[in-house]
Amino acid sequence: MIVAEAKGERRRLAAPREDGGLLVAPDWKELPRCLAANIALRRQRSVDLQGTDLNELAQRGRRQLLADAVAYTRQYRDIPQLADPAAPLVLAGHQPKLFHPGVWCKNFALGQLAKQEKALAINLLIDSDEVRSTASRVPGGSLKQPAVAMVPFDQPAVRGIAYEAWALGDRSLLRSFAQRATETIAPLIAHPLVSQFWPLVIERADATGNLGLALAQARHQWEGRWGLDTLELPQSRCCRGEAFWHFSIHLLAHLPRLWDIYNSTLAEYRRAQKIRSAAHPVPDLIVEHDWLEAPFWVWTAEDPRRRPLFVQSSGDRLLLSDRVGGQWTLEASEDSTAERAAAQLAEYEQGGLRLRTRALLTTMYARLLLSDLFIHGIGGSKYDELTDWLIERFFGLTPPAYATLSATVRLPLPRPDIEPDALGKLDHEIRALAHHPETYLAARSHLHRADGNEPWSLIERKRQWLTGSLAPQSAPIRHRELGEINRQLWPFVAVEAQRLEEKREHVRQDLRSAAILASREYDFCLYPGEYLHRFLCEEMPRKLGSV
Repeated sequence: MIVAEAKGERRRLAAPREDGGLLVAPDWKELPRCLAANIALRRQRSVDLQGTDLNELAQRGRRQLLADAVAYTRQYRDIPQLADPAAPLVLAGHQPKLFHPGVWCKNFALGQLAKQEKALAINLLIDSDEVRSTASRVPGGSLKQPAVAMVPFDQPAVRGIAYEAWALGDRSLLRSFAQRATETIAPLIAHPLVSQFWPLVIERADATGNLGLALAQARHQWEGRWGLDTLELPQSRCCRGEAFWHFSIHLLAHLPRLWDIYNSTLAEYRRAQKIRSAAHPVPDLIVEHDWLEAPFWVWTAEDPRRRPLFVQSSGDRLLLSDRVGGQWTLEASEDSTAERAAAQLAEYEQGGLRLRTRALLTTMYARLLLSDLFIHGIGGSKYDELTDWLIERFFGLTPPAYATLSATVRLPLPRPDIEPDALGKLDHEIRALAHHPETYLAARSHLHRADGNEPWSLIERKRQWLTGSLAPQSAPIRHRELGEINRQLWPFVAVEAQRLEEKREHVRQDLRSAAILASREYDFCLYPGEYLHRFLCEEMPRKLGSV
């Protein structure tokens, strides 16, 4: 099944419920039109960025992106025969980590779209994001009583460290991960892909020393085995070129206006989406004395913990700081050109400074300067609703369209056949039995207690209390009387109550088992290889082609 988004419904994006379901927004058949419209939009726009037109800057950035992607990809795998270097560029992106097949399907869709439209496909590794986990959620136990274990492949992540700076910490954990994961999942999955895939990870970790790159390069090598012809490039490499520095200097030189637009747009977005948390979808930018926070991260080679960037304008200079001791100066102002400041950023980068965009600016740069169409997952699409507003309000441009693609692929396991609301229905029955035992007893006139008493006189008393008219001051008396009658009726329904409680426990266990066995969130390498290959390389292309 394919779920295609209707126009105006982007905010309601959700993963398909059915196994093997695809979410494509807009409809796959509309993507060529979106691609052509974005190209036309790019050719028509004209915005001055510190003395250089946005289109000219985009051409430089795209040339550098392609050259860097080719050079990077050649380090670890053969690259496809490139089409015309001036061909359209379609991009996707994700952190360089293990992820579930619903994320992986973007890469295969990216390759399929590029082949279909004679475009070039590049997957960006968003390595400025923070490393949050160094373990994989692995299901195990049994079908009747499954459990999930966190199986580590490196020592715990250090807070504030980006994937770009993620040096491998524990080689023994890395080397033994496939065996430990395979043993954990063995009662459920006999031949997970990890046993074949993980030697590639170990080889790339030895070659790079960076675990994020190792995971991504091994995964990209495996994609090549399955016939996927795409290029890849870490986002950090995109942040080391003239076009990126020029773009960043323009934003920093106009930071007071960007700061106002950023925060006011966030406030409006939260109101529209009824979001109460000030941290979602991203936090507001703050001000510390006369330092404005910019939507960038900054760190150094000596201290790789990423921190927010703060900027202070001083005449024809911009002072940059991480507010813990690091400070850098750029010769730039609203009216200056960017060449001198870009050269300074290049020098700072060479000396160990790392200036990286945060989430909204990452895709803003990728969509405005680098790509003709960007394919997001569900999370990225929701973020980029906000990015669209920023593009419109800061640059005065119509934002280019983007696509959303995700899938639900569950492990090939039998699961309890149980309704999602089964527990709620039982809870309702149990409450009804406690508060309205007469309803249950009315259908069972043969019931009586062991002492020979029958419930019917109690039921009649309750009916009289419920149907008779009372003065307001008698309400507390009625409440007490009804409670006492229910207490006296309880022995007549106690056996049924016990049966329902036992059934509830079984349903609760079935729901817990179903939640574990039916999760779409397990890392792709835990699935059987032939099962994933069939979905990604046969079923998904067929489904997309039929849209």
